[in-house]
Amino acid sequence: MKTTIDAYRKAFQHVFKYPTDTTNGLIVADKEGIVIDCFPMFHLQATLMPLTQVALRFAMAICSEKGKNVVGVYCANQRLEDTEVSPHTQRLLELVSSLCGRNLLLWQFSNGSITSKPTKVAVECRAYCTGSLSESSELEFVDSKDFTPVSTQALLATLQEDVKKFSFKNLIDFQDHLEDPRSGIPG
Repeated sequence: MKTTIDAYRKAFQHVFKYPTDTTNGLIVADKEGIVIDCFPMFHLQATLMPLTQVALRFAMAICSEKGKNVVGVYCANQRLEDTEVSPHTQRLLELVSSLCGRNLLLWQFSNGSITSKPTKVAVECRAYCTGSLSESSELEFVDSKDFTPVSTQALLATLQEDVKKFSFKNLIDFQDHLEDPRSGIPG
């Protein structure tokens, strides 16, 4: 799936910012189906479904306003090498799928691969269809402005620069917004 480097960078920064927390967010695409953005939601296992529903409706309203579509979910588990789909992530996929009325993409991050010097793409892509998950194609990275192909090496170099600059410190997720509305709007 074609994915802009900015979309992947945002999800990576969210997971990097909270390395010991369960982290999740939404994957957003344009009308052509190119993943162009992510909407960071939580950095804890938000088991309160009403709160999750509020975050989803908020994100979907912002996406709709901008002519974008929610096409998936990204997540990272709390434990370093845990790349299993948690029951919470499964419920989140079900909820997003029911609200969006479509099959979804899942990016499952491996916290063990989220380092200050990334050496590989730290995500496993899966397709979610009516309650079941299957392997999906790898991400094809493209430039955020002109959608020309970007090599994995160039992406990893960009991620390393982001970490050096502490870019992840500026990322705001929905949970941050709830804790302090003055922090800004996520997304």
